[in-house]
Amino acid sequence: MRMWSSRFWNSMVVWLFFTMAFAVLASAGERTEVTAVSAETNAPLVNPYTGWGIWAGPRDWEFKNFSVADNTTAYADDAPLFSWLMLDWNWSNLEPREGEINWNDFDTVVQYWAARHKQIVVRLWVTDDAGWNGDPGTHPIPEWLWKKGLHHREYKGNGGVTKWEPDYAAPTYQEIYLPALQKLINSFAERYDKPGTPVIFLQVMGYGHWAAWSTWYSHYLFPSMKAKHDLLAKIMDEYIHTIKHIQLFEFAGPDWDGQKNNLEERMYGKALDVAVDHGFGLIWTGFIDGLGGWDRDEMERYWHKLPIIAEDNWDYQEIKDQRIHGTLDENLDVMLEYHANLAHYYVRSTTYQRAMHDDRANFERGLKSGGLGYRLVPTSLRWPNEVPAGNLLLLRQT
Repeated sequence: MRMWSSRFWNSMVVWLFFTMAFAVLASAGERTEVTAVSAETNAPLVNPYTGWGIWAGPRDWEFKNFSVADNTTAYADDAPLFSWLMLDWNWSNLEPREGEINWNDFDTVVQYWAARHKQIVVRLWVTDDAGWNGDPGTHPIPEWLWKKGLHHREYKGNGGVTKWEPDYAAPTYQEIYLPALQKLINSFAERYDKPGTPVIFLQVMGYGHWAAWSTWYSHYLFPSMKAKHDLLAKIMDEYIHTIKHIQLFEFAGPDWDGQKNNLEERMYGKALDVAVDHGFGLIWTGFIDGLGGWDRDEMERYWHKLPIIAEDNWDYQEIKDQRIHGTLDENLDVMLEYHANLAHYYVRSTTYQRAMHDDRANFERGLKSGGLGYRLVPTSLRWPNEVPAGNLLLLRQT
């Protein structure tokens, strides 16, 4: 929570620097004061730590493999309406052999977009990919982990293909998987968890399909709800105790095992009580579909305290052409209703140019007054031009 507040105000300082008119007021015998008055605008405002995101990663759900060039120079320009990048990367791509973690391609993508003033939101896929509509999906867990004895369960994924997931309640999960995951998190932290990092969010992962912190297709059954809560809390603790400068976030939607009797029970079942206690951001995926009930109650309870990320499961092109999941404007309306700070439709290099040609107005609407990102801006600031050494500097603000 402190990280979010600090970065929010840093962004406001930058914004105010460029948008406030300064006047020095002085008269004989009076102390000089500086007054800054904000100038209101309804133009699209690309604000740090809020707004639209583009996407990058080694493979997407169009079943296409993406090269470093696809994730960087293939864009027609520097994506000026977008302030951040969702970066999805599989563990198996980073560490194909135990102990040999190669960040080269990942680093190149981060450095490219950071140089273009984009913040980075990272999801290290470390468990399971259930596939999509007949696609067998990727294999996020490196093969060497299975060979070390990590116990698995088989299930039928989204596309009906046989998939493996870790057996979370088996001893090998804590004896083999979690120590290896900790080494990966440590390696990431050594590179990116430091002051001034371009990475603003890292998702806690280690359970469930995709990045959803849920086992919708395998219906993994724990011995008890407490056993599930304690294990998910243990995964979170690995990140909490390691990551000090990057804000963590977690999927806030339901799991397969029922809605429970109230919001507290549902949050306990996914250890979201631990997440909110530690100031995690909250992400909802498939954004326009089914966001009611306790999802809405959860949003209403926490949106004013925690950042909210709105992720459409749906590719920009799929929304544009099929409209099965609403129009772009309808999706944006729901994102705004959920007080989303950050949002994306899975815009990547293959669809970016079309999005800017056909639907630039939709993206601009998301950045105008009342759009993405809650903003608290002073209308005026006043302070003395000179203060004796050691005296209090008083800032008057409206």
